[in-house]
Amino acid sequence: MLLDDPWSVKPSAPLTVQLLFRGEPVEGLPIKALVETGDGSVAVLKARTDANGKAAFSLANRGRWVIRATVIRPSEDREAADWDTHYATYSFQLSVPTAR
Repeated sequence: MLLDDPWSVKPSAPLTVQLLFRGEPVEGLPIKALVETGDGSVAVLKARTDANGKAAFSLANRGRWVIRATVIRPSEDREAADWDTHYATYSFQLSVPTAR
């Protein structure tokens, strides 16, 4: 979940996210943020959650953002599968401010 409103965060300021699994923070999980750079490429920012499941990304670029994480845990139903995979994705667009 986002702990900051991406539309209220000033350019280059951090946007903090927190990853919870079944209500508990997930420590040490890699999280990626992807953003268009304006030249047709995509920048990939990487972070890892702390003991409280929190990580932060600098919103240095305007454009379409995707923040994603994957939690893989041993399956609760070992007869059906060895592993359960849970995905978290959040997307938003930060527009270039218009002149007034």
